[in-house]
Amino acid sequence: MSEEDIIGIYTMKGLSNNVDTLRILPGGKYTRVLYSKMGKRLLFHNSNKWKCAADRIILYEYLMDEDEKHMPQEILGVGTVAAFLPIKRRFNKIVIYYRNGGDDSSYYEKE
Repeated sequence: MSEEDIIGIYTMKGLSNNVDTLRILPGGKYTRVLYSKMGKRLLFHNSNKWKCAADRIILYEYLMDEDEKHMPQEILGVGTVAAFLPIKRRFNKIVIYYRNGGDDSSYYEKE
């Protein structure tokens, strides 16, 4: 899969509490926005670098969020990591799996 194929807007599927949007941009940059479904409150926003490595995408300073109900006073982003997430084609769409095992319960799907 080429970097041109990967560039685009992805929405996380399978979330109950939050809306998670990932924009993979040209030039090795990405932005991510995480909103609460209840109250449409911004929970987290960041921008950083990304790159491809075989069948994975590496997202630097990525927040691993387990679709928790976050409290307004919580500060997210303290525990960011370099995430090595599997990226594949699935039913003619590009998906980025949230878990390394390719778990179908939560994944980003390209719009």
